[in-house]
Amino acid sequence: MGLLKAREERRNTFLRARLRTEHGWTDVTIGNVSSRGLMLQSVEPLQRNCFVEIRHGSACIVGRIVWARGPKCGVRTQDKVDVAGLLSRAPQKPAKPGEERRSAPRRLEARPARAPQEIAESSKRFARVFDWTIMMAAAGAAGVFMAQAAWTALDAPLARAEHALSGAQ
Repeated sequence: MGLLKAREERRNTFLRARLRTEHGWTDVTIGNVSSRGLMLQSVEPLQRNCFVEIRHGSACIVGRIVWARGPKCGVRTQDKVDVAGLLSRAPQKPAKPGEERRSAPRRLEARPARAPQEIAESSKRFARVFDWTIMMAAAGAAGVFMAQAAWTALDAPLARAEHALSGAQ
């Protein structure tokens, strides 16, 4: 009667995490975890087949919601989850409702789009300056090398002449 594959062991947890969907970020609680999935509990109901990103500490988990019932949902992860690593992270302080965890909100204004011709001109200017800098550095290095070679070539005969002159007096 073993037609069905045995279900993978789940580890019960109570981890606070951040969840990003196409609608933005929200707080969730990870209820249980296995190497290929998570059970989440969220204040806002989540949709089946929605792709999500879950962040807990430095862990980033990407997956797809495969079932949703009220505030709970199941996520099938894209990659294997390091269960021991996820559970070993220090718990986060619970956030007060409406409190943002960042000290300052992110800027939402987008950088102005630049025309392709402007980008090409900027790249050409940078390339010219870079080429000029490399050529000047190479010329400086060659000058230092030539000065050192001249010093080495003239040092021995001048030292002999100085010794001869000092011994003659």
